[in-house]
Amino acid sequence: MFNKTTVRRKLAELNIVELIKFIRVEFPANGQQVAASQYKKIEVLKLLSHNDLTVAIARMSRINNVYDIGKSVSMISAVISSIILIFKSTFGEGLSTSLLVGILVHPC
Repeated sequence: MFNKTTVRRKLAELNIVELIKFIRVEFPANGQQVAASQYKKIEVLKLLSHNDLTVAIARMSRINNVYDIGKSVSMISAVISSIILIFKSTFGEGLSTSLLVGILVHPC
């Protein structure tokens, strides 16, 4: 059942995985035409208080920040680029590549 009380409880109490699943099931973002049931769900969301919506948005924002892979990938690529640049400037073009491959392949 999709009513104000249920939605408020789910937005506040579900764990991260269940909350993401709930949002994906109830509000698909694959470009489908908005059906009559979607309009009813939107009307239920409009019934929530400002405080309920603020808490839900803040919670989803924290989830988004935790699971934002782009930040991690950019940090890792910056570190790898820096290491390669240090090796190239220290050992020269050909030797630095050999050393990096040796370090990555050699079991510790």
